Amino acid sequence: MKTLILILALLLSVQAQSIESRLNVKYDKFEDQTGVALWRLPLARGTIDWIPEPMSRVTELRLTLVHVYQGNKPRTPMRDEQKVLLTLSADDSLGSVIGGPQLIFLIDGERFKLDTEWAYSFREEDKTKEAQVHTPYGLVVRLATAKSVEGRLGSVEFHLVPWQQEEIQKFLKAINP
Repeated sequence: MKTLILILALLLSVQAQSIESRLNVKYDKFEDQTGVALWRLPLARGTIDWIPEPMSRVTELRLTLVHVYQGNKPRTPMRDEQKVLLTLSADDSLGSVIGGPQLIFLIDGERFKLDTEWAYSFREEDKTKEAQVHTPYGLVVRLATAKSVEGRLGSVEFHLVPWQQEEIQKFLKAINP
């Protein structure tokens, strides 16, 4: 029984550390700027079953939020219209499924359509397709605080659960005084 409790505590500790490490705040003293990023928050996960065995694999749709501000601390409150870079990324196999010009959110039943810009990573170990959107801060706040958040990019649908919203809230606290 003690061994089982120890294993559970260790697993929870490792999971908490990996979730905690998703938020990265870094000050550049030469530019006098601070970058804040919430890295690769998993949104949707699934097996690409239309790829023949043994090449089929589990893939993931991930969310990244990035904001840069002057100085080593945020000095002024964010305004709703200020932009935060939101990126949705997936590996190359899911990337062919997520094609489409818009990211659509349903936030507490209200529809928001955002035009995306596409980027690709060409590193061999990280073949990803990314949809980037300069998203209003006010919309990111709604993503973090709404009772219900669903999204769709191309044919991939996802929804935010409370722990994902808590991670976005940590990001928002890091970019606001």
